[in-house]
Amino acid sequence: MTNQTRLHLPLGAPTVQEWVTALESGKYTFGTGVLRDERSAEVKHCALGVYADLCVQRGIGAWEPYGAWEPYGDGEHCTFFWKGPNSFRGDHYLTSLPIVWGLNTVYDRHTGRFEYVADINDFSKHGYQSVIEAIKDTDYV
Repeated sequence: MTNQTRLHLPLGAPTVQEWVTALESGKYTFGTGVLRDERSAEVKHCALGVYADLCVQRGIGAWEPYGAWEPYGDGEHCTFFWKGPNSFRGDHYLTSLPIVWGLNTVYDRHTGRFEYVADINDFSKHGYQSVIEAIKDTDYV
């Protein structure tokens, strides 16, 4: 089985290496379940949320409040979805271009198969580290 996955990154989008660097930087606080969570004093990002934040910093897309209802927020602090070209809102979260671009599929050497970054992020007990390992084990083409 090959560990290759195809990327469709548009011009100007952050590279996979820039994403890994951001995940390793210590700048972001690990979060689960949503791309960006401001419901506590510390803003949290899941691994795909870190990539989306890199996009926002480059002017690709923007953070928009998901809503002011529980469990997504209290009217003042809420979770965010990333809104960019061709992005759409699902029932519980936004399926965003970072996913469509192929970034959500990585090779997990522990299982020997492809997994979703969102699943590794949300169910691993090792924070970003498990996602970083899976990204590094994936041969992006």
